[in-house]
Amino acid sequence: MVDWYNTFRNFFGYFMIVPYVKEKTYNDMVMLNYVFLGLLFLLGTLILYVGMSINKGPNGLNRPLFIVKLSFDVLNYVLFYPIVDLFLCFFRCKADANGIWFHKYYTDVQCYTGNNLIHVFTAVVGIMIIVSFSYFQNIIYFESRFKTHLTNLKVSGRDEIKFMLF
Repeated sequence: MVDWYNTFRNFFGYFMIVPYVKEKTYNDMVMLNYVFLGLLFLLGTLILYVGMSINKGPNGLNRPLFIVKLSFDVLNYVLFYPIVDLFLCFFRCKADANGIWFHKYYTDVQCYTGNNLIHVFTAVVGIMIIVSFSYFQNIIYFESRFKTHLTNLKVSGRDEIKFMLF
């Protein structure tokens, strides 16, 4: 049974970001965390731009709307779990014999003190942003009530959200 567990864990590890980052330094993981957080903020800025410009008319918004839809699809279906796993990596700490918490992968980094506390806070913000983006994308693009004249819509987006959260 343990062999199957390790086999599946190694196989699905190829699709995650953390197994590649934990071989690097702690600063590389922090940098990658802020790169993904910056991409989420750029996506949020693009959403605000589209939302404020839609009042002028949808004529010049074809490219921004396409970019928003494409980034939501990539974020929701490809990068959701790897990015959330990267954000949650800051919480992977274990206590030593003295009761001091150190990071699981980077044993020289003390958890929940100093700069690590700032990285943990930004990871929580990143998790809240990516979950809310996925929530709103599923609610907007997958109608919660079935409409027969729109055949491309799913019956409900709520099941998709429950699947992503749990």
